[in-house]
Amino acid sequence: MEESAKRDGAPGLQRKDWAYGMYLGWRTLVMDRIPPTIFHLDDRAIEALLAGRPPLAQ
Repeated sequence: MEESAKRDGAPGLQRKDWAYGMYLGWRTLVMDRIPPTIFHLDDRAIEALLAGRPPLAQ
């Protein structure tokens, strides 16, 4: 079962979920100190990564 999970990329998905959760936690902590445009750029980059295209592509 562990081999099939590795083959399916489960550990990589868990790391991505953890990293995204950490980012959202950080974002909540600093929300009032950072301009909203920075978050907008981050959101676009994350959406691009989830869609499987380079983050800087328009």
